[in-house]
Amino acid sequence: MFMMFTLARPDVFAPDDVGLQNAMMKIYGWNTLPPKKELAVFAERWKPYRTVASLHLWQSLNNAPA
Repeated sequence: MFMMFTLARPDVFAPDDVGLQNAMMKIYGWNTLPPKKELAVFAERWKPYRTVASLHLWQSLNNAPA
């Protein structure tokens, strides 16, 4: 998170972050969490903007259904 928010790096993804894990499970409809290494490989598709993807994933957890 230091690299994202303090250093403003645009391409950071933290597969150990529980919020990101929960958001990915919710958005992609996964019943079980893949290994962290697979999450990191999955996030490669968002390069070079993985920080932006992370922000959107976190925000998705804050939205209550209407």
